[in-house]
Amino acid sequence: MSHIGSVPHAGDGASSLRRIVAVLAHPDDETFIIGGTLALYAARGCDVRVIYGPFGAGEDGLPTPERLAELEAAAGVLGIAGWSFLPVGVDGSRATDVETLADDVATELHRLRPNVVITFDATGGTGNVEHMAMGAATLQAVGAQSNVSAPPRLYAAVFARRQLAASLRIGRLTGKQQTDGVRDALHFAQTSQRPTTSIDVRSVLERRREAARRYTTALAEGAWWMRRWELLSPRLRRRFASHEVYSRLIPRMRDGEAGE
Repeated sequence: MSHIGSVPHAGDGASSLRRIVAVLAHPDDETFIIGGTLALYAARGCDVRVIYGPFGAGEDGLPTPERLAELEAAAGVLGIAGWSFLPVGVDGSRATDVETLADDVATELHRLRPNVVITFDATGGTGNVEHMAMGAATLQAVGAQSNVSAPPRLYAAVFARRQLAASLRIGRLTGKQQTDGVRDALHFAQTSQRPTTSIDVRSVLERRREAARRYTTALAEGAWWMRRWELLSPRLRRRFASHEVYSRLIPRMRDGEAGE
């Protein structure tokens, strides 16, 4: 591990709580992709942690101080108790090969011993190479634990087609012409794994929106449609983003098994 962080008021003595660990690529993924789910289960008393890949801007693989400060602020809003970053290589390289990442993810999961793990699906949600690498590495790491007495369940975040289609419509309504990014995301949603699980996050939508507002640099650097989507009014978010959707990868859903 190259770095471990935690929210000051959240201690590590919560071993009796159900623990959820998200394995993601970058700070802001936990908010923009699965923020409602993490906030919901943190509010229910779960111990929520995040593992990030070694893809930061600095030589040590960490994000900039500004992004780390935003992460801490957003984590405090969502109720995330702690986070860590996977190490860079001995030569300072940021490995994206699945084998290396899977070994590092497995080490962190062994330390944290979660009941549930959340990551990206095979498309990375948006086709981002680092997202895809972390998703594949996590699938391999959790799959290797399938023979232990109580292996964690693994879920992959799946972008809901309805949400992405709504983003595209919002862009058209506001006169924006650069909708290629949304169309690309919609393409990945259409080729992603079959959704099996839907989480109703309406009770924490305002908390998720507040966490998104803490990522000033991410919103400034992101596509216009992402900014508009992340800062939707509570009324529109309840209409278009009431649920976060997942595909259960381990154990796989059996034919005929009802969705969760």
